[in-house]
Amino acid sequence: MPSIGLNLNIGRRGDKLSSDSLRDFASRFSSLPIEAESRKLAEEHIAEGAIGSDYPEDSLHIAIATLNEMDYILSWNFRHIVRMKTRRVVDIVNLIRGYSDIEIVSPAGVT
Repeated sequence: MPSIGLNLNIGRRGDKLSSDSLRDFASRFSSLPIEAESRKLAEEHIAEGAIGSDYPEDSLHIAIATLNEMDYILSWNFRHIVRMKTRRVVDIVNLIRGYSDIEIVSPAGVT
């Protein structure tokens, strides 16, 4: 079974009911640690233009999933994560650094 990194960004916007539902859903999954290597890879993704420097959390999300050998990142973030440029730059940086490919998809992209 493939492993999937899921970023919910709970509690930043929206109504309390939605936030509570997402928290309940997220409680079924384990969290991954933020290691120094994750921060370094995130900075490389930013430096190469995969993610804008104003959104380091998005880059860190990708780096953590990469280092933990997730097969997919499932995200609703179409502005910074689920976009062609991000996918291409992440693939190139990860290839150069010797990391596995990671598929970045929206929920609609999962079949």
